[in-house]
Amino acid sequence: MIDKKKTRKELETNFKKQVFIDAAIKVFAAQGFQKTSIEMIASETGYAAGTIYNYFKSKEELYGAALNYIGNTFLESLKAAIGGIKDPFEKLRQFVIFKFNFGIKNIDFIRVIFSEETTFEWHLKKESRISSRTHIYNKVMEIELSIIKDCQKAGKLQKGEPALLTTLLDSFFDGYFLYRLKNNQKELITKEIGKIFEYFIKGFGTER
Repeated sequence: MIDKKKTRKELETNFKKQVFIDAAIKVFAAQGFQKTSIEMIASETGYAAGTIYNYFKSKEELYGAALNYIGNTFLESLKAAIGGIKDPFEKLRQFVIFKFNFGIKNIDFIRVIFSEETTFEWHLKKESRISSRTHIYNKVMEIELSIIKDCQKAGKLQKGEPALLTTLLDSFFDGYFLYRLKNNQKELITKEIGKIFEYFIKGFGTER
């Protein structure tokens, strides 16, 4: 027999958690982690600050939940975006384009992640949060590695160590994105996505 009362309670809990997570993402993106308070997030939702504490023990825990939500959304959306593409080289291209477009869409929150997260005391202590984020990152890298291997099998990329090529590809594009982010040049990212993909694939040298 299904406990309908418990089910309703669970649904209400999940709904409120998502409300607080959505508000937290918005406020963290606008104010940064250090300047954000639970009271500010509560004001965004219309709930009292005490209500948030019924679901999240601290601002750090709420930040972790927001980070996990962004990561899981990225992973699920990525799979949907490239899952139906048969050609491995085109799948690799769309993988890169998706990463950039997702980054641009969530650029303010991503700026918080890269500019402030490493200073958080909780980041060093809350191993469960680190493990969750690492799990999402590893899943994305597994997808990328699989695409790289398929490209090599199809003769679209040079033979070599696929894991190393995956790391280089990820570092190349992430480094570019962070450089543009640091210099407030997100408008250039959209214009240059295709060009820098070609640079990476073809290489920078003139001799072959």
